[in-house]
Amino acid sequence: PIANKKLKRKRSAEKDYDFIEEDQRALWINCILKEIYSKKTRASDAALAFLCTLLHGNRPEETCGTKWKDFDFKENDYHIQNAYKKLPVYDEETMKRIGWKPGDGPLKTTESNRHLSLDSLFRQLLLEHRIKQIYEYRKAGKKWSSEE
Repeated sequence: PIANKKLKRKRSAEKDYDFIEEDQRALWINCILKEIYSKKTRASDAALAFLCTLLHGNRPEETCGTKWKDFDFKENDYHIQNAYKKLPVYDEETMKRIGWKPGDGPLKTTESNRHLSLDSLFRQLLLEHRIKQIYEYRKAGKKWSSEE
């Protein structure tokens, strides 16, 4: 009699988030800049991503979904239009969801699609990073793309 009975889903406990307070923001930014400028090679992608999130206030999944084409260096514009997140995977025959996979996808709402003023320090770091990245791609025989 209970073979077809569906169990109620457990509600997840409310998550307790820690935020970087405004008075700690400068400390974090200085730590990241110290790490970036201490390297002889280009800044790490992780350091730039964290710096981007701190300076612009965007969500981590939005930062991870950012592509070179999202930056307009002439207009100092940062267009947030994509997110890197879990995407549903469907069975092709039944169209039932069978799991999740990480990947690029649209933002949660259309209101999340926005333009931010590109921070001048971050802009300079990105320009340096892009030049070094293009050089590394060519050296490795790979084609550089603004879609990355």
